[in-house]
Amino acid sequence: MRCVSFKRAAEELGVSQPRISAFVAAERLDVRLVKGQRMITLDSINQYEATGRRPGRPRKDAAEG
Repeated sequence: MRCVSFKRAAEELGVSQPRISAFVAAERLDVRLVKGQRMITLDSINQYEATGRRPGRPRKDAAEG
């Protein structure tokens, strides 16, 4: 299974490294231990990208105020 560093995963998804850690904690991204380092699987990155989510805070609806 191919894996990348947290830094590389952040670059691929256009988010910060702490955000990658949050995705891991929320089980949105899979982690594997490779030679003693935690790495993100490319499959989980591709699956996350396929959801079509955009980076950033969601916009408020006009009805919410």
